[in-house]
Formats: sequence, C-alpha cells, structure tokens
Amino acid sequence: MRRIASLAAVGLLLTTSALAHTHLAKSEPADGSVLTKAPEHIALQFEHPVRVTEFTIQKGAEKSAKLLEPLPEAASDKISAPAPQLTAGAYVVNWRAVSSDGHVMSGKVRFTVGGGGAAPTAASGKPGESAPAH
Repeated sequence: MRRIASLAAVGLLLTTSALAHTHLAKSEPADGSVLTKAPEHIALQFEHPVRVTEFTIQKGAEKSAKLLEPLPEAASDKISAPAPQLTAGAYVVNWRAVSSDGHVMSGKVRFTVGGGGAAPTAASGKPGESAPAH
C-alpha cells in the first residue's frame, strides 16, 4: 500500500513539474512563413502563462535588433506588439521567457517579407524551436 502511495506521489510531482514548463504553441507570422507584405503585428502564443523578458526582431545579418514593445509586466500566455516598418527580407524574432517555476526558455521565429527567398534557418535545430536557456 505504501508503494502505491509513493508511486502516486512521484507521479503527481512529475505531472506538476511538466505542467510548469511551457513551450511556444504558435506565432504570427508563423515560423518559416513567406509573406507577400509586412505583418502589422508580431504575436507569440505559449501553452501556459510565462513572463516574457525579451521580445526583439532582427533583419538578416544585421547586428542590432529592435525591441518589440510593450513587454507585459505580468505572466501571460500571449504577447503581441505592433511590428516596426519592415522592408523585404528575412527576419528573426527572438524571445526569452520565464515559466511559473522559474524555468528560463528562449526561441526564435523566422519569416521572410516579400517572397524573396526562404526564411533563414538555424545551423542546429528546427526553426521556431524553443530551448532552455543556460
């Protein structure tokens, strides 16, 4: 009987931990998309509420990124910001967020404006893939 109770407690603990970790569910524009015109908004939808600490956009190989504002002060499962004026080219949206258990994660969403080629891809991993930050 104690063994069953112990297994149940471990299962509950694992379930609770798994629920606290969240991932990017979708983005607007969609990761890897090729758009005929620039988007009006950039949005991220997470599986569970997170506190977003970074939300930027960068064109191609440019070294500087533009902050997408406003960053919400409270945890939320969605963040959206007006897109800056985007010209034709490949873009990367970078994000970083903290889940309710303090787990830090980050990711990228890639898209192209103007249909002038495929969206850039990372050397490792899939486009838009979220990963724990170290």
